[in-house]
Amino acid sequence: MDAVVLLENISKEYVGFVSHADRILCALTLGLHRGRRRFSALTDINASLTGGQIVGLIGANGAGKSTLLRLLSGISRPDSGRVSFKGSVRAILELGVGFNAELTGVQNIMYNGVLWGYDLHTLKSEAHAILDFAGLSAFADEAMKSYSTGMQMRLAFSLATHRRTDLLLVDEALAVGDAAFQQKCVDRFRRYRDEGSLIIVVSHDMSLLADIADRVILLDHGRLVADGAPATVISEYMHRLAATSFSGGQSGALNGYSVRLLDTAGRERSAFYCGEEAVLEIALQASQILEDMTLGFHIQDAKGLRIFGTNTYLMNQAVRVTERRHRFRFQLQLNAGPGAYTLGISLHRGRMHTTDCHLWTDSALSFELEARPGQISDGAAFFQPLWLGDAGESN
Repeated sequence: MDAVVLLENISKEYVGFVSHADRILCALTLGLHRGRRRFSALTDINASLTGGQIVGLIGANGAGKSTLLRLLSGISRPDSGRVSFKGSVRAILELGVGFNAELTGVQNIMYNGVLWGYDLHTLKSEAHAILDFAGLSAFADEAMKSYSTGMQMRLAFSLATHRRTDLLLVDEALAVGDAAFQQKCVDRFRRYRDEGSLIIVVSHDMSLLADIADRVILLDHGRLVADGAPATVISEYMHRLAATSFSGGQSGALNGYSVRLLDTAGRERSAFYCGEEAVLEIALQASQILEDMTLGFHIQDAKGLRIFGTNTYLMNQAVRVTERRHRFRFQLQLNAGPGAYTLGISLHRGRMHTTDCHLWTDSALSFELEARPGQISDGAAFFQPLWLGDAGESN
């Protein structure tokens, strides 16, 4: 398949001002005097993206994700390099961009739809279908100024994706929707992907991207540092996040660790039945006393989708690690479906591993879950259903 998007040595810089005087001088000289502070948003980006895939674009705030989408949409132009693509493009880059607060929902659909390349006849005949997808039929004739931020984004998404486009750019659009709306969006993404569209999604929801993306690209300080399978690139991103939280030499404060998954009899095992009880044992030893720490773990399936995660901060427990070897234990009910899983652990302060992190690993151990003899069920979870029989006729 021919490349829909080709990025060749793309670089983009922004100019800032070191003082108000600089800014005023720039205005008075009609831009001849430019700011003296230069910020490199993107540096030497190269990528070839084809249709028929969903691509996740990840990275920390300021990594260059939104800048790259603006270049792809044609809103901005690179300072050097070339962006080329074949076909039509639509972009949802900012909340409510293009909506007129005084116009109604239907009127905004007409106005923005024409700007996005829809013909007026289509918009008139299908406006209510667009509103219905966004769950806004009851607000069709209400002024946009009465819409919440989430309502505006749902309408923008519904309008932008009402008809398939060759290239769809989405910047955190799913963050404002509820679970039901997100699922409708994902279903639409997948349908358009199967029809040949290239969909690029910026999101901080790694579980979402692990589920829907065929490929993930990681940006770090304006550079493309990883590009490939979602599980691999997301893992790289999480490790980079953990590494940036190390302060001084504290990342070496942990001398060693070991992880075991035990059954209720204390035997280490690598295979369990679905729904079986297990004990996760994490042994830690530090080179110095670490007070008020958070110990956590997370479980991923074979596709790299995180199915569960928790830590002692969320459980209102604090962990103290010393020079002596400590064994910490979690009791688990393995209520997941049959399959292979990996378990990762973390040691840090606070709620997230991005704060004062001493340990992060995605694959401390692997284990398998098997269906119990006679178990007939399907899916990613195992809820241990019990048949209670006929409860009689209802009144």
